[in-house]
Amino acid sequence: MKMSCADSGPTVAESKPVSAPPSPVIPEREGSTAEATKTGALQAALDKERAANKAALETIQKLEAEKNEANRPTILAHTPIPFPANPPENFTPAKFRAVAEEALKSCDAGVSLRDVDCSEYPCIAWTRLRPQDGGDATVDMSDCAPWTKAYGEDTLVFNVGSAAVLVPLPPEDLKRVLGRAKERTAQHLRDLDSQFGNEP
Repeated sequence: MKMSCADSGPTVAESKPVSAPPSPVIPEREGSTAEATKTGALQAALDKERAANKAALETIQKLEAEKNEANRPTILAHTPIPFPANPPENFTPAKFRAVAEEALKSCDAGVSLRDVDCSEYPCIAWTRLRPQDGGDATVDMSDCAPWTKAYGEDTLVFNVGSAAVLVPLPPEDLKRVLGRAKERTAQHLRDLDSQFGNEP
């Protein structure tokens, strides 16, 4: 029996889609998250300690200031001021008297020197109106060369009725000097009043 076979040609296999390989996963460096957390915690602790130290230092400084103030000798304004060991030359009793005498003789201040008080520092000069001038004293030493040469214009002047008190201001203890000058003037006026009546 004769058989025939049809030629079917070459066989082509069916193609299937190929998936792309997955992206490689880079593992996180071991311990990096933990280190970051630890660093943050340390920084926070450091900031806290710095703030605490700053507050403690401020408290210490405040307490030191309060202690120093508490230990400071209490000096009342009415406490007489002693002469320093080495006062400026123009503030020594002898020099002050010489300057006051020269100034009130050579300058037309309208007053004459009545007394010099050097019982404490600084010396002060008591003056009074010349009899021919009368009225109330209005002394101004700012234009008196002998005086300003020695004391500049830093002079406290109390014009009290027919008298005037001249107080050259030294470079130290100014607050105490001002307080004492007022008290010395008031005391001097009380002394004069008790001796001579109301006339200064």
